[in-house]
Amino acid sequence: MWRPLALDIHADNFTAWLWGDRGTPYVMPAKAKRHWTAPLGKDVLILDVDTRPLEQMRSKGRVQSDFRALFEDDQLTPRFAGMLNHYIYARIHGYDYKFIHASELADRHQTWVKVPAIKEALLKYKFVVFADADALFNQPDVPLEWMLNYWNVHPKTLVAMAEDPNSPTNQDPKGWVLWNTGFIVAQQGERTQELFRQWDDCPAGRQFPDCKRWAHDWAHEQAAFGHHLRYAWNKTDDLRAIACMDANGAHHCGDRKCLGIYVSHHWGKKDEPIQDLWRLVTRAVTRYARQDRPDLIFKAFINPIRPPPNWAFYDEMLRFDEA
Repeated sequence: MWRPLALDIHADNFTAWLWGDRGTPYVMPAKAKRHWTAPLGKDVLILDVDTRPLEQMRSKGRVQSDFRALFEDDQLTPRFAGMLNHYIYARIHGYDYKFIHASELADRHQTWVKVPAIKEALLKYKFVVFADADALFNQPDVPLEWMLNYWNVHPKTLVAMAEDPNSPTNQDPKGWVLWNTGFIVAQQGERTQELFRQWDDCPAGRQFPDCKRWAHDWAHEQAAFGHHLRYAWNKTDDLRAIACMDANGAHHCGDRKCLGIYVSHHWGKKDEPIQDLWRLVTRAVTRYARQDRPDLIFKAFINPIRPPPNWAFYDEMLRFDEA
């Protein structure tokens, strides 16, 4: 449904649509150096990682052999809705997608699992884009390449993350607003490997003694990065902060500077990904109607996702690794 609407990588601007607004214009800065001018394709991995039982993610109680339950409103889980959004986004733009069902961690909170998973994936992929299950690509037509140029992500940039809402509770002791690890863009390289090695080792307290507390204290790996890693890796192009408006928060967020225009993150309403998934379908149909393209609407509805009555499609989607 969204593929015919995909934005050209070389476009100078696009209009981002939220729920009920008239569109927010995004204009590539005139002085922007566009480093990413060709489709990255399979050099990009869209990654989901989780340690929770698969049955909890698949549906709300149906036996797992009944695949159709995943697509029924009363059975679809918010977690699966988010992962389905990530998978669809990867398919639209030709990126790879992978779900890693990881073993539970014994010495730290489970959210830490994303750090070694991203590090390992970077051995194969130029870019690894990790998103929490409650974070959704809100503009499915906009390719990652366009946003990398817009965010000024250089070939030497190691990691990019969205800022949290700027409030005292989201600041480190020096008043620097924390970055949210619910959306991470990491670029392949030896220095990136070293950054992630230090990050994964942080709770051991060897390099950063005060980091031990973040093994279990909130906000876990996010706090470890914000309090320690970003100070150690502070060269101009090492790290890139993404505006909260672009890739954190959501339309229901109290901070109107954090609407999650490109990536919405529903840390305040964990059930919202289901509604977001349906809204994205509605928005695509509306855009076709405005363009007077009933043929595309018809094509979308006679060729919906129709998985077979088994788990083949699900396994293709997740292609999960037991780690």
